Amino acid sequence: MKRFVLPACLAVVLGVPVIAPGAAAAHRSAPAATKSGLSFGFISAGDTFDAVGNLTHGQLKVTGHLPAGDKADAEASAISPNGHSAVFALDNGQLAQVEHLTKAVPIAGPTLDLSGYTGEGGKDYTVYTDGAALTNRVGLVAFDSQGVIQLRSRKGTWHVDKRVKFPGKNDAGTAHRAGLIRFKVTNDHRTFDGVVIGQVQRADGSYVALASARSSDDGNVAVITGVGTAHPQVVKMFTMPGFADPTDGGLYGHGGMVLSPVTPEQGLMVTPTGIDFLNLKFPANPSAVALTVGAPNSVSAVAIAPDGNHFAVASGGKVVVFRGLLHTAPKAIGQVTVFPAVPAGPTYSLNYVTSHRLLAVHEALADDGVTTDYRASVIKKAGAKHPVVLKSVELSGKPMEFDGDSVWPAAPLPTLRVAPKHLKVGEKSSIVATVRHGVGRFTFSVVNGKLPKGLRLRKSGKITGTVEHPVRRKVTLRAVNQYGGAVFKKVKLRVT
Repeated sequence: MKRFVLPACLAVVLGVPVIAPGAAAAHRSAPAATKSGLSFGFISAGDTFDAVGNLTHGQLKVTGHLPAGDKADAEASAISPNGHSAVFALDNGQLAQVEHLTKAVPIAGPTLDLSGYTGEGGKDYTVYTDGAALTNRVGLVAFDSQGVIQLRSRKGTWHVDKRVKFPGKNDAGTAHRAGLIRFKVTNDHRTFDGVVIGQVQRADGSYVALASARSSDDGNVAVITGVGTAHPQVVKMFTMPGFADPTDGGLYGHGGMVLSPVTPEQGLMVTPTGIDFLNLKFPANPSAVALTVGAPNSVSAVAIAPDGNHFAVASGGKVVVFRGLLHTAPKAIGQVTVFPAVPAGPTYSLNYVTSHRLLAVHEALADDGVTTDYRASVIKKAGAKHPVVLKSVELSGKPMEFDGDSVWPAAPLPTLRVAPKHLKVGEKSSIVATVRHGVGRFTFSVVNGKLPKGLRLRKSGKITGTVEHPVRRKVTLRAVNQYGGAVFKKVKLRVT
């Protein structure tokens, strides 16, 4: 596979070396991630990429970083939930990649040149990547004044999804470039600042995504369905008054938008007065319920816990923990000052690392309001009445303002497991399909292929029966919870 060296701003990792294939690996290797403890993690912010030790256990320690360069700055970044790869959206229209992130020696993946999408906005427009979001297999990159570009992962490398052919013509009068999901807006070109993809699929296997946009007059949010398929589409674009000026709040980027890890039907979004609860059961007709949090324009980031019911809101130097999202009855149960030693600046992102560990990336301010440093803090008991700041560590480089910072490891996503897969002819068989890290009651079904004759799948996930002849089959199982969240698994069954 052909590889390229990262741009100068992302070329060297201290402590976690990034090397091109064939280069001498005479570097000190970072400790490899373990299946249970995840002994190290990564925090991506702006044009820096900090490697930190003991992230999940709260004993933060920066072990290395990618220094800033002079050719291009990263406007946004994203790390896949499985930690295999990361992308950096640069302000020159390039998308840099790091692969094998969890290995001892990550390598530079190919840099995607997306500058050719300039023609989508007319000859006078210069586009640049301005936001990124990844699932393990699907990604989106937000483009200034254009929309978003859908990506696909093949063996850990990200490519433009050329299956996507958006209908109609661009401003230059030609067909849209492959991969582009264009937003139809009125009169003026808007700046698209960020994008977030739901980490749990819908029953049809696709994802829902949100993208924020702004013009000189107002702010907007696009609801995108069919993400991950060949036919994604913008089904709704609604106005959010009060966000024409970035100083009004943290809507821009995924720091101010989040979708539930349990259901594709719920999300949270920062507003000038607090947050909105988004109901996306009918994506083309979403509804929102407002919740006032803190002073006006004080909320800068939100995060939803793995249980889908707890969530955290960063407001004015504090993190407030709520409970009741799944039942649309939120109640504040606790709060903590993020940085008690000195006045706290903005909290740029919140990320649940485990069910009870929350990572806040924020600034500390001196008495005169000048930023003194840029930090990450681990908050324990993040789903309880008395959350506590366990550890803070200074990060390198500059913050990403409201474009959102990326953190890995993230809280685990639901996965479908099947065992055993090797059966004996003529013997009564019992196979069990289960969802690990899942929330709710799951109903199981076969959505592609057929089980061998003699086997039957119950809704509970148990496959029973007797197969009389040797056979090999590939089937896709689906598990859907009562909240509409789906998990899929391709299974190879062998009967001998």
